[in-house]
Amino acid sequence: MTLAISRTCDYHHHWQDVTMGSFLGLSLAFTVYRQYYPSIFSEDCDIPLQFSNLNTESCKDRSNISYTDVESPLK
Repeated sequence: MTLAISRTCDYHHHWQDVTMGSFLGLSLAFTVYRQYYPSIFSEDCDIPLQFSNLNTESCKDRSNISYTDVESPLK
């Protein structure tokens, strides 16, 4: 936020550019987060969606989750 304000006050960027850049960045971050995790208001917001079909009680202790056994969504 401070960087965006300083860019506008130093006349390096127009306020419209800073506003739209901030909006695009927040939108992209939200979209990518929701692609891999449930809603931030969910009780299981820290468990990736690829584990959502597992027993959630066993996921809470995280001792039995092997991240190497799960296929990467980026492949």
